[in-house]
Amino acid sequence: MRTSFVLAMILVGLLGVYFVLASGSAFRHSALENQRVMLGEQMRARLSDLRRELDAESQRIGLLTRDDPRLVAAVESKKPAVTLHHLDSLFDHPGFISGRFKIARLQILDENLNRFVSSTKGMPETALDQSSCLSLRASALIRKDTEPLKSTSGYCTANNNIFHFFIQPLSERVSSGYLLIATDVTPKLVGSDNIFGMPVRLTSADGTLLHRSANWPRSDEAENYLVTEQPFGMLASSRTLFTIAVSQDNRAFNAKLAQTEDTIMATAVAAILLVVL
Repeated sequence: MRTSFVLAMILVGLLGVYFVLASGSAFRHSALENQRVMLGEQMRARLSDLRRELDAESQRIGLLTRDDPRLVAAVESKKPAVTLHHLDSLFDHPGFISGRFKIARLQILDENLNRFVSSTKGMPETALDQSSCLSLRASALIRKDTEPLKSTSGYCTANNNIFHFFIQPLSERVSSGYLLIATDVTPKLVGSDNIFGMPVRLTSADGTLLHRSANWPRSDEAENYLVTEQPFGMLASSRTLFTIAVSQDNRAFNAKLAQTEDTIMATAVAAILLVVL
């Protein structure tokens, strides 16, 4: 009778251990998913903040440009040489390069959003003729018919770099043309001092690897890092240009989970021994 009771208790104890292990696994999965959701929300918040800062900085530059009557007059008079001189002068304006962002190119577009003059300083002009960048100009052209004085902004890729475009009417008269401000945001997304403060991996829409931080975890380290991805689009509600992923070091978090699981297991085993003995 005593033996049967002990065997029954051992069986119950083993079942208890099994359920403890199962619940521990479920707890680990739930905790990691919560971590992934929180990290995803953090990424979205930082990307949203970056977009707002870029729009605000570009708008400030656009407003300063509107205050230059010589530039506006040169554009309206269709004088490209004079316009170029003023545009290059504006490129070197002390307030046009802040500690956060650096202008890649300035362009003056005509009333049909075609290029009229492009600054001689900055990135190669041909880089801004990539399809995704031209699509932003096409979006501004469509908006011109309904909201002619509204600005258009978004992201595009060229030569594996990421640019923020801001297109704004040069004056209250749409016939004056538009100012295009191109800002290189690549360092802010994938540089060593990126906005996430973590290793970053960037892949194009077709899966091509564009960038991977030198400290991105190796495949044999995957279990110690939590990777979360976010799509990155041209406009707020358009097709995905690329996918950006960050890798968070989860070793301390995993160690705490393992410690919690060990504590639960030790408690369960101690309870079984007390009942059996």
